Amino acid sequence: MCPNRTFFPVRGSDRQRCPDKVESMPGKVKELIDRLIQLRTKGDRGLVAPLKIKLIMKGIDPDLFDASSPDNPQVIQKVVTIAKEMGYDI
Repeated sequence: MCPNRTFFPVRGSDRQRCPDKVESMPGKVKELIDRLIQLRTKGDRGLVAPLKIKLIMKGIDPDLFDASSPDNPQVIQKVVTIAKEMGYDI
């Protein structure tokens, strides 16, 4: 919600947008998860499933996110934290 409560419609859409809020492009979570999978597995397809299971156990289900998923700052921070725990800076 915008603090000054001034809204205006986005061109061609019924969605409302706050002019003071910086919007990120959707899919950032998916991008971070894919990057972590790429770094951790180093191309070994056999390691992808165990890594996905590990992410699910830590609270992130990679299959729930796609390129059009809205970005949630809490989820982004959680993915970054998981990556740091695994020794990667994404």
